[in-house]
Amino acid sequence: KSEKVALRSGFIVMGYRYEYTKIIRSKKYIQQYIPFKSAAYCLASLFDASFHLLDKAFQLSRLKKYRWQVSDSFEEHTNEFWQTLPENFELIGTRNQGYMNWRFKESPYCHNNFFSLFENNTFIGCIAFTTANSRCQIVDLTYGGNRQHLRTMLCLFTQYQRSIGSEALTITICGHDLFLETIKKLGFSIRNKENKVIYYSNRKNLNLSGSHKKHVWYLTDADNYI
Repeated sequence: KSEKVALRSGFIVMGYRYEYTKIIRSKKYIQQYIPFKSAAYCLASLFDASFHLLDKAFQLSRLKKYRWQVSDSFEEHTNEFWQTLPENFELIGTRNQGYMNWRFKESPYCHNNFFSLFENNTFIGCIAFTTANSRCQIVDLTYGGNRQHLRTMLCLFTQYQRSIGSEALTITICGHDLFLETIKKLGFSIRNKENKVIYYSNRKNLNLSGSHKKHVWYLTDADNYI
């Protein structure tokens, strides 16, 4: 009923929030179907090696100019980066230092960290995440609209999470088809469909389904604060 009222008031349905998962260590999941430990271990080793090689192959020609760091706060230099984001997306939520630290660093519910990516020492993206029980929950990702940067950031982040023992990555997100297609091509698959996302805007030219790269948009847990 509340959805119908909202739509009559000028809100629009943007799509559904989906939970995407990427398995990066498969032993635990394979053992659910293969009770023999030795067989499960061998099969998992093959799968995990292929996962690693696929991610690594994408990075090999790019690693020299990229570097990353993990911190417990959203750094000050991201404010300048944030100023450029609205012009690269049809719709984007606030991603400045003050908001992100309030939303995640100061969260009373869980401890979050930030994985920052640099290209030739220039900040180009960040992933906010939390880990528990060998699973990593990506609560937000920020990039400047360049899909190569998005792919590289997620590949490097996957390698980092694998190195610290994480078994799977998850992210709950609603977004443009071009953005979601990039996520899926990197090995993320839909596990759950959540509620519809509705939005109100007084912009008459808002285009949420266009094919131009500047029509791309996405919303993460960082935007789900009401």
